[in-house]
Amino acid sequence: MRDRERPAAESLRKAVNVRLGDALKDPQAKAPGRPLTTHYSSVQQKVHFMDTHGIQKSVVSLANPWLNFLDASESPSIAKKINEEFSDLCGQYPRRLFYFAALPLTASLEDIQSSIEHVRSLKYFNGLELGNLRWRINRTIAA
Repeated sequence: MRDRERPAAESLRKAVNVRLGDALKDPQAKAPGRPLTTHYSSVQQKVHFMDTHGIQKSVVSLANPWLNFLDASESPSIAKKINEEFSDLCGQYPRRLFYFAALPLTASLEDIQSSIEHVRSLKYFNGLELGNLRWRINRTIAA
């Protein structure tokens, strides 16, 4: 079965790459991928989904490409703003929503350390987002 799946997956990968390439060259081209609807951006939709499926707590985070594309001079202030907004968002549903903080990984080590200290002071913080690797620091979701 896996041998049959590999050619299909390879064909899909090539098709997606071609369409992405076309979309990058032509601003009028339809971008590939899944449309982003309010199901992905609405906290009310998220909580409704949680309620429907009996989910008591959830952790939210940024999606790829995180902050890795930002210049070192701008990533610390943008990370700070995003983390504060996440904290405010989670504050709308205390004890239900928590977040993984975004770090300015393109910035200096000093700025990254400062960002970590800042998010530790925010409510609802439950870990750090390190690109495609999540590092959960010694913090637990409140019972």
